Amino acid sequence: MTIKYISGQTELNRVCHSLSVLDELAGATKLGMDFEADGLDPYTLHPILLGITDGTTKYVINLLTFEPSHIRQAINKLSSKVLWIAHNMKYDWKLFKVQYGVTMERVWCTQVASQVLYNGMDALRHSLDSVLERHFRVKLDKTARNTFINRDLSEPITDGEINYLCGDLGYLIPLYELQYRKGHELQMPACLDLEMEFLPILAQMELEGIRLDVDAWKQNTRNNARKAEAVHKKILVEVGKLGELFPRALTSEIKKAKKPKQVEDHPFAPISAQPAAKAVSTQLGLFDDAQVVSKKKVAERFNVGSTVQIQALFERCGVNLDSTGEEVLQQYVLNNPASPLAKFIELLLEYRGLIKLVGTYGDKFLEVINPVTGRIHTDFSQAFTDTGRLSSRSPNLQNLPATEEIRSCFIPDSEDYLFVDVDMSGQELRLAASYSQDKMLLASFTEGLDLHSYLAQGSYRIITRDPTLIVSKDVNKKYRGNHKPVLFGVLYGAGPGSIAGTLNIDFDTAKLVYREILRNLPQLAKFQERMKKLSLQTKTVRDGSRYNRIKFFNRFVKKTMEDHQIERQACNFPIQSSGSSMMKEAGIRLARFFKDNNLDCKLKLSVHDEYLVQIPKSQPELGEKIKTIMEEVGSSFLQGVRMESELMVGDHWLH
Repeated sequence: MTIKYISGQTELNRVCHSLSVLDELAGATKLGMDFEADGLDPYTLHPILLGITDGTTKYVINLLTFEPSHIRQAINKLSSKVLWIAHNMKYDWKLFKVQYGVTMERVWCTQVASQVLYNGMDALRHSLDSVLERHFRVKLDKTARNTFINRDLSEPITDGEINYLCGDLGYLIPLYELQYRKGHELQMPACLDLEMEFLPILAQMELEGIRLDVDAWKQNTRNNARKAEAVHKKILVEVGKLGELFPRALTSEIKKAKKPKQVEDHPFAPISAQPAAKAVSTQLGLFDDAQVVSKKKVAERFNVGSTVQIQALFERCGVNLDSTGEEVLQQYVLNNPASPLAKFIELLLEYRGLIKLVGTYGDKFLEVINPVTGRIHTDFSQAFTDTGRLSSRSPNLQNLPATEEIRSCFIPDSEDYLFVDVDMSGQELRLAASYSQDKMLLASFTEGLDLHSYLAQGSYRIITRDPTLIVSKDVNKKYRGNHKPVLFGVLYGAGPGSIAGTLNIDFDTAKLVYREILRNLPQLAKFQERMKKLSLQTKTVRDGSRYNRIKFFNRFVKKTMEDHQIERQACNFPIQSSGSSMMKEAGIRLARFFKDNNLDCKLKLSVHDEYLVQIPKSQPELGEKIKTIMEEVGSSFLQGVRMESELMVGDHWLH
């Protein structure tokens, strides 16, 4: 394949073309492309090379020799209908947009396509190296890859760098054609089209980023530090009280621990400076009957962060727990509300929560603010999860604590805007009702049946052996709350074992509860049995939506799944995958609505079944229109039930 090198200056021993040579691509319908730059952040990197190919000629542009406006003019001369093909297209799309003001309307990402087409085959990698080796049996020389990172931009472009770029470039169009055919073979071209149409929406959402009220964030950190210190003192008092429950108090471990030194100007000096104690008692670790230490030293030496010491404390109170994790401790208190340890556990969990807020979401979190935009830009993985749900990293904004304290710090770009938060209410239950056509699930949406109370009442009548027990939002409401995760577990294929753990009941009772739930949801049970049987036969599962997303089982995997694991995922996948496609289509529809009506609205964030949108403060009525679009898209996936959504409008992230 011919290589044409394009440069804005004369270079020794190299034939150089002008940008006008790109006019040869005017009639192209699809073009492969790849950028090489000295970094990953589109706002701070320096583009070095751009490669473009129509399948017959490779064009290599030395970007260091041209003004951005010249590149933009040359690219914009090409047809707006051209299909741009790249591996990790989201990176290239953002770079083109930020550095050159170029918006690629039609794109194909060979990385996303690979993830979708070979979904579930976790032993396969989706880097370009791996994909090309798998499909074309070629192994490219990647030794020049690292020469671009932190490159001296004053140095001339080398032949090795040009050859490295061209090596990738030549396979992009053949790879696209292979993936396009594979998509049709698997009867999922619509799924691939959905992902490719959504990719620019996702890339733009990342570029928008979200603004943080730094002063409010810092104040939260200081407040949480003070709260943690106060709770820490209460914990030590509680430890002293617990020490009175047994005749001899402390341990050589605590006795030998050095008293922590104060660290200046640190809100956690008395806490974080404590050394981790080393267990010397093989049985109890913390407490030694041969030693008697004053309660004052207990408070001084007890390490709240030591799992060994906490478990030893529990043992002395006659409690043996395999873990001191949050779920285990919460379940213990739920089952033993009168235990002498209940108050200690309550304080311990509160302390851990505050420590996490200060550590993970404290001043260190401010380091992720982009120095150019002043906003936080997360990195979404579009098709990394099996179900197609978005995942977020650097930082993970989808996993932020859903508290007013945290979310109120995320604010619009200026006081001229508002945030609209819309989420699809009961998305998973509605999808389960639609797919199974279960009468009770449908009635919970069409007739106002309180499904959670009804099912909890049936289950707890078995557990308590009280056939007259009433459960509602007002009566025995704790049973209703406890039972919610049981219902969702059953939706996703969980059985008696999971129910036993969730409700802390024996397995035989859990089997009775499981049967009672399925007796009340017979159509759901039949739907799940069909999905389980089909998945075991075909070693695949599809989501059943118009996008027909597929997952493969036990093909090119790191670890073979047992049948019961396949059955559980066969129940979970259709609901989660359809929910993912629903949200992606909604994002496309919203972006199209904003563009077609020339609205100053921006998608800022997506969290599971929720979109956070910025709208002009002068047009609050747009919130209702956004809500309507979300509901229309959601309802188009459903039968026998409509999607409803919750709308919240404010000057910060409210949901």
